[in-house]
Formats: sequence, C-alpha cells, structure tokens
Amino acid sequence: MREVLSVPVGDTIDIIEEYLIHACPNTSNFIYDEFMCITFRRRGGGAMHALYKVDEVMVICPTSYDGTVYHKNTDYNKRLKSYIEERKVTYVNKEDGFKDGIDYRFYILSKTNVINLPHRPLIEVRNTVNPKYHKFADFFTFEKYVKGENK
Repeated sequence: MREVLSVPVGDTIDIIEEYLIHACPNTSNFIYDEFMCITFRRRGGGAMHALYKVDEVMVICPTSYDGTVYHKNTDYNKRLKSYIEERKVTYVNKEDGFKDGIDYRFYILSKTNVINLPHRPLIEVRNTVNPKYHKFADFFTFEKYVKGENK
C-alpha cells in the first residue's frame, strides 16, 4: 500500500475543501494504487495544503444522480448531494464539470483525520496531470519540495 497519493485538481479545490469530497472519473485513466492518505495539488505550481484520510469511496453516475441515499451515514449523503449539486451548477460546460453518463469515484474525506501542511510543499517536477505517490516522512522535512514517484 502506498502512503500518500497526490493528485492535481483544477478549480474544484474550493468544493473539495468545503464538502471534504473529491471525485474523479471511474475510468482506467484514473485508477490509483491503494493509498493511506490523499492530498491535492493546486493550480499555479501544485502547492499541497493538507493530507486527508479517506473514510469512504462510492461509485455513482453524477449526471443521473437524483439525491438517492447511498450510505447509512447521513453526513456522507448530505455532503455528497451538496457536492454534486454545486459542481453541476458551478462547472457546467467547463473542464471540471461532470461528463454525461460516466461513473465517478467519490472519495469521502475524513473531517477529523486531517494533517495541515503549513509549509505548502510542492512536487519536485512541474505540476503534471499525473498522480504521484509519496512517503509520509517527505512531508515532514518541511522542505519546499517533496519527492514523488509515478505509478
């Protein structure tokens, strides 16, 4: 199992942080190795602000989502519904919007198992579209750059 997965996020970082949910297409281009924590690389250089534990992963087609309850945890359902509704409205016809008829994996992030990264580390290479894997220890040297490896 990998320790930390970092993925680039576009403008969706705002709703990721608001609802503590990350979504990506459930396609072969977005298959990740198993990981313990996830972090998000922002536009404009890839600064990472926090490490998150994932509480749950759900696969749903958001373009046909009707608010159906998918999980026994009511907080997850409320967050999921709000995230999907806001992303549909905010990112309609944009790169970060949902693609019609495609299932997405929704990563429900922990509200309590979060480690803030006040030094805002970057990956060693330009912020690519590829996922990167890291060691926990690399985030706590407080260096400007963290080492990362591809799949």
